[in-house]
Amino acid sequence: MVIKSVLNGAAISVSLSLLVGCSPPAMAPDSVPQALSTLPASESALKPHETVRMVFHVPAGFQTQQVSPEDLKFLSLSVTGADLEQPLHHSGPALVPVTGETVVLEIDDVPTVPGQLRVVTVQGYDADQQPLAAFTGKGFYYSQQAGVRTVTVDRRHLLLGLTLEAVLGYGWPQW
Repeated sequence: MVIKSVLNGAAISVSLSLLVGCSPPAMAPDSVPQALSTLPASESALKPHETVRMVFHVPAGFQTQQVSPEDLKFLSLSVTGADLEQPLHHSGPALVPVTGETVVLEIDDVPTVPGQLRVVTVQGYDADQQPLAAFTGKGFYYSQQAGVRTVTVDRRHLLLGLTLEAVLGYGWPQW
């Protein structure tokens, strides 16, 4: 199963300009995500897996008072769920550099548990690897056994994603 999260130029423009009013405060510097979290081999071997993919397209000529594409230097991707002991992060370095117009992040080996609700988070960072408060997106999907899903990660799903994470036991965000 492949989960795709696609942010195209139009979605980014809306997302970035409106994230200002609903984004949580920036994470502390020590909260930079770790590289890929893995499941114990015994647990991992028992379940089918899916891949969560996020494709980010840098919008041409986009501007806002809070953030501009030039400020965005790194991205991270994570997925949470009630059946996951801890958030899973994309493979490779903790923060992936934004180079060119497209960045692809993937989280491999996410256990497939039919009907389980999952929340996907994309976070942007500046050149100093500090979170950009105006660049956080959330999306959600239900795990399945087979098929292709598209997960929209944008500002429209941010508050719902935060609420779902709280319900799933990841704590209510501190505003």
